[in-house]
Amino acid sequence: MKQRQAFAAWLRHVRHELQYSQDQFAEQLNYATVTYRKVERGLAPSAAFLERLAAVLELPASDMRILHDFASSDTALQALSLPHHLEHLQPHVAKPKPAVATTPHTLPMLPYPLIGREREVETLTNLLQHPQHRLITVIGPPGVGKTRVAQAVGWESLGHFCDGVWYVEGIQCTTIADFWVDIANMLGRSANSLMTLLEQISALIGQKSSLLILDNCEHLAEINLGLAQILAQCSGLKILVTSRTSLKLRIEHLFWLHPFPTPDPQSSNLSAIWQNPAVQLFCQRAQASNHEWQINDSQASIIAHICQHLDGLPLVIELAAVRTQFVTPTTLLARLSNRLGILTNTMRDAPAHQSTLRRTLEWSYQLLDSNEQQIFARLSVFATDSDFEAIVAVCVDLVPSNDDIFDCMASLVAKSLVIHRPDPQGNSRFGMLATIREFAASLLSEQQQTHYYTQRYINYYMELAEKIDRELRGNDQIRLLEQLESEFHHWQAVLRLCLNQQQYSGFLRLFAALSQFWYGHGHFMEAWQWLSAVDEALNHVDSPIIQARAALGAGIVTNIHHCLDLPLGYLERALDLCQQLNDQQGIATCRLLLGLIMMRKHQYVQATRWLNQSLSYFDSSVEYWLLSINHLLLAQLNIYLNDLEQASHYLDLIGHSPQLRLDPFRLSWYQSLQGHVAFYKRSYTEALTWHQQSLIERQQLGIKGDIAVSWLRIAQTERALGHYQPTRNALEQSLKLWQMHDNQENVLHCLEEFAALLAYDQKHQAATHLLSYAWFQREQRQLPHPPIDQARSQQFGMWLQNQQPSHVWREAWNHGQNLKLDQVIRLVIVL
Repeated sequence: MKQRQAFAAWLRHVRHELQYSQDQFAEQLNYATVTYRKVERGLAPSAAFLERLAAVLELPASDMRILHDFASSDTALQALSLPHHLEHLQPHVAKPKPAVATTPHTLPMLPYPLIGREREVETLTNLLQHPQHRLITVIGPPGVGKTRVAQAVGWESLGHFCDGVWYVEGIQCTTIADFWVDIANMLGRSANSLMTLLEQISALIGQKSSLLILDNCEHLAEINLGLAQILAQCSGLKILVTSRTSLKLRIEHLFWLHPFPTPDPQSSNLSAIWQNPAVQLFCQRAQASNHEWQINDSQASIIAHICQHLDGLPLVIELAAVRTQFVTPTTLLARLSNRLGILTNTMRDAPAHQSTLRRTLEWSYQLLDSNEQQIFARLSVFATDSDFEAIVAVCVDLVPSNDDIFDCMASLVAKSLVIHRPDPQGNSRFGMLATIREFAASLLSEQQQTHYYTQRYINYYMELAEKIDRELRGNDQIRLLEQLESEFHHWQAVLRLCLNQQQYSGFLRLFAALSQFWYGHGHFMEAWQWLSAVDEALNHVDSPIIQARAALGAGIVTNIHHCLDLPLGYLERALDLCQQLNDQQGIATCRLLLGLIMMRKHQYVQATRWLNQSLSYFDSSVEYWLLSINHLLLAQLNIYLNDLEQASHYLDLIGHSPQLRLDPFRLSWYQSLQGHVAFYKRSYTEALTWHQQSLIERQQLGIKGDIAVSWLRIAQTERALGHYQPTRNALEQSLKLWQMHDNQENVLHCLEEFAALLAYDQKHQAATHLLSYAWFQREQRQLPHPPIDQARSQQFGMWLQNQQPSHVWREAWNHGQNLKLDQVIRLVIVL
């Protein structure tokens, strides 16, 4: 049975783009679904099938020959005459290849079509035609497919180098002398010549138009000067080298070959998954290994996961695909945690160094010097990319100086075993592909050093988090928050390691140190997923200091939770521990946060009591940062209580401090509250200026919850100024952020503002739906308006009721109470 994979892949692409299921598209073609599925799996289509497909695609009769040739040869040689609205369905048209019959060569036949490297092959072929590019080295990590690409470039170049394309496998040569002998013998040298090997090679090539392809030369670094000598004497010669490292010649042009991009396994765009080159390669090799292996859409996500797990490395994907002879993709994915053990090449004609994933990586490892080997193994403890300081902290005991570590890292990058990825701020970060990291980890395990260096990794990031947490109150908050964000995956990894190794004290220390960052940057779901582990760890730790800090941290990150009893419980526990320790600052901090919780619970008398108690300590301490936070909370509390003069008093205490301008967090809060006071005093233009200034500061900090507050206040003020579209824009921004935070009270506040906006636009019934939903939810969840807003809110509700006939208002009001949140959000979006 002939397989037509290119045509089948294009057919799947057409179906997905037209948004048909297999059943629906088969019906469009007037074919049985079972028959259609066979064509989509690679069965050669019949002429009748192609006629029906041409009709669906609105092709003229003259295009039937093009379509038939594509289906029979599996190569589109001409573009189809698709109508404009279907032009995006055009198959890739193959370019005619130059004549190759008269060009001598030693190229091996390609065992199967090259997938996903068309652009790289074309680029390299074109580069070799450029006069300035005489020596090109293709560099990439083990298994990225350098050999296959170089061979394909050789075949594409036969028409451009009329005197010969010569391919040499460097892997077969153990010494430099063997390498030159192989080249000279291939070119037909004379055994009796008195010239040196390099002189003979230069003489044999002469000024001929030739291409020399030298494959797998990473172990033959000393050939560089010889190649430079040959190029100097042979003006018509071009050289293409594949290696895992550079030859370090000025004449050399480096071409980095990267792994395939991998698709998002969660994507609903199945066409994008099936068109992905990594997925296509997996399917091609799976079908070549097992002709009964069939593609279906239910496997798309699994295969995407496999390719992602294998870093998009072609060799590794091929090794995995061969396993489908024995197991399903689902079973294969489940076993890929041990890539080194199961990924072996059963093909007898595969190069020896590519027979297993381990052997491929060992080949590169053996070419490293001893320091590089040691650092390479120790880098496996890093969960993801890290900066140079972290690497030094883990590896500093291996080499005499930091400069030596830097040189080793530069060498590992040059040899394609480590990846250099600058972060958005331009700082260097270094990482490994997952397959390479697993191999490095196995080396560290064999050396019985995994535990030691993992602990160094844990200690470094724990101390870093605690150091940043102490400095977050200074004027460098933006940079520090960005640093915490950049190390996000390391925090996750270290927390997991502490739990797995039952290092409960370390786990609680890190959790406490990260609590302000999680809260400030809106990582609530991340923080909350560790809460059950916090509860367990608290039972295993005897230190009351660590317990108090962890409970306080849990109280901070759960402060935004819709169930305020949760943070209340943590803070009361932290307060009790701080009292046992006689930690006066800890006691005051707990009271401060309890005041905030009570304010959010609308229990204003208790909030006032807690905040005044914390103020009595901070007033007499040198802890200015917490004193100013206390003043800000009291200002906010007095705004809620409609005591604007007292609120202004507390704001004045803060505003006169020169330190305020150096602290973006407190400054943005101060500006927001000043805008609040100005709004309630009906100084709307002034209020808008304050809120816009606050928004700028908060966007720089990246504190999503505070950004949402600023957008909400801006919307409220723009509405008071009669600016309809700016109000709507600001509300949409705020609502989107509040939904992400699961902050129900502020979602309801946004909906109330939307209701006022709709009423302003004479959409009274829709406004009633929103207001009814919001008020009903407030009543159910015991979320009353603050005293300062109660009268205005009631007045608006009565006004809205009076704008409609009583039966219309009553029906709309009842309808609103029965809506679900997603229905209300859709209503807002539509209107």
